[in-house]
Amino acid sequence: MASGTNVSPKNENLFDIVEEAGKGKIALPQFQRSFVWEAGDILELLVSVFKHYFIGSLLLLDIDPDAPPFSIRAVEGSGILDSDLHSGASRLLLDGQQRITSLHYAFMAPNFQLDSTPIKPSVFFLDLEQYFHGEIDNSLSYKLRSSTKAEELIIGERQFETLVLPLNNVMNIANWTHWKSKYQIHLLDSGEGKLSEFIKGKQNIWDEKLYNLWKFQQPVLTLAKISPGDSKQLEEVCTIFEKLNSTGVSLSVFDLLTARLYPQNVNMDALWNKALDDCKLLEEFGADKARFGVFILRFIALIRKADVKSKALVNLVAAEFESDWEQAIRYFNEAYEWIALTAGGFGAFDKKWLPFTTVIPVLAALLHAREKLPAERKSMATKAIGWWYWASVFTRRYSGPVETMTQRDYSEMRDYFENNAAPIPDAFQVVYEEVLRPESNFSLRDAQRANSTLYRAVMCLLALNGACDWQKQDPLLLNQLEDHHIFPKSHLSKILTGSVLGLSGAKARNTIINRTLIFGGTNKIIGGRQPSKYLLDDKVISQNENEKRTILAKHFINDAALHAMESENYNAFLRAREAAIISRICELFDGMPRPHEA
Repeated sequence: MASGTNVSPKNENLFDIVEEAGKGKIALPQFQRSFVWEAGDILELLVSVFKHYFIGSLLLLDIDPDAPPFSIRAVEGSGILDSDLHSGASRLLLDGQQRITSLHYAFMAPNFQLDSTPIKPSVFFLDLEQYFHGEIDNSLSYKLRSSTKAEELIIGERQFETLVLPLNNVMNIANWTHWKSKYQIHLLDSGEGKLSEFIKGKQNIWDEKLYNLWKFQQPVLTLAKISPGDSKQLEEVCTIFEKLNSTGVSLSVFDLLTARLYPQNVNMDALWNKALDDCKLLEEFGADKARFGVFILRFIALIRKADVKSKALVNLVAAEFESDWEQAIRYFNEAYEWIALTAGGFGAFDKKWLPFTTVIPVLAALLHAREKLPAERKSMATKAIGWWYWASVFTRRYSGPVETMTQRDYSEMRDYFENNAAPIPDAFQVVYEEVLRPESNFSLRDAQRANSTLYRAVMCLLALNGACDWQKQDPLLLNQLEDHHIFPKSHLSKILTGSVLGLSGAKARNTIINRTLIFGGTNKIIGGRQPSKYLLDDKVISQNENEKRTILAKHFINDAALHAMESENYNAFLRAREAAIISRICELFDGMPRPHEA
């Protein structure tokens, strides 16, 4: 525990805590991750509670309802609007969200799906006979609300006959007394002394067992209120929270900085929501707050010439933060436009073909740096950004840990923009050594998985090269193209007996050299036929030889590769098409300065 943090340990009634959470008296920090437990997890917790097992301690923070140290939100399932919390919340739940949210959901039985989970609304039941006979594991169950009959939820004949009732009826004494009084009326109406028998027998046993349940004592650690303006106390609480989450769903740097900057009137959650509105491409490319929020923070650190390492990002200061954030969103939007453009851009027309996302903060920061250059240097910077991007892609510079690379590339590229005497950036030197130099033996054939950087990069090159469906030559339908084999997989399975260019089996069939973008319908027409046959089908491709060559050339199928297809020479096809793709890759670096060879 951080030194100086005042902690008060005590036991509290678990059911009182659950009720307080449901009424908004206990809230969550906004940066706290969402509820993730499933119905089976909730059921296991209930069994532990009904057996009076220890379920772990809770950590809460006392707060001033009118001036909480963090942005806060209600426990999921409570139905309370966040805007209504500030007048009532007096404590924040720092550790124990999954348990308290689960218990609230089970006992309060809200009729809606929890926002952050894929679970459909469920109802949890208690079988009184099983419970009172000590069969706790068998006494608790749940059903989807959609498959639960109305009479199972309403206090009435069905419940009285089966003695199976929703847990909200045993949440507290008041609910139990209400249900029991209805049950007693049912027994009275049944005659034959059933009510008298119940009162003399089961009633006291039932009451006693439930009273013991409601007395469940929960260990609670409570942190003292953070004094207004006390950044040290705030830092300590955030550190505690980060450590508590180190073994569960970890907090991102974005979450922690959200907590740190909130008292300084920087609402990062609001900024993120506005970013999604202002930069539609963020959403289109599947941007999530935990990851892309950190990307934005890296951009801010770069333009501030600060350290981009995660530990340093947490210490970004509030001064000019909103202004820098707005700059980030502007240039992220521009970066995404460059990435998605198939004319003059980088060709990732669909998010699944973006080679990697970790390059985006640097790209956005370089676009920001370019904007500040004099007009005569902007054109050079534009070309240099293209060289850097493709160098990063084909040498896979951003496929692993990226913090050091991010800092280095931005610094070197910015110097290169501004100073004619600046050294050649490392990215240019590496791509020359690994890709462009004739002796490098650069190859694409080992890329066989659609999630690999080189595989995706080739798909982007196809888009930049104007590839269209072989039958329907309409570039506007690019988004409808799918990734398919050129030599059909089933055909290759029959004819390949050994290795081809060092590849065998599935690797030989699925190499990116044998893949291109066409319509699913065209691929269906091709079926399992060999190229020498389907290339003669006018339902697949034009039979005008010049048109056929023009169409296929856009797919990096040159005359040599076409001849290999027509003669069923898969080895020659792979060699010719790989050479065509690599030739196009080399063209991307036209004009890039080469390092002096030793």
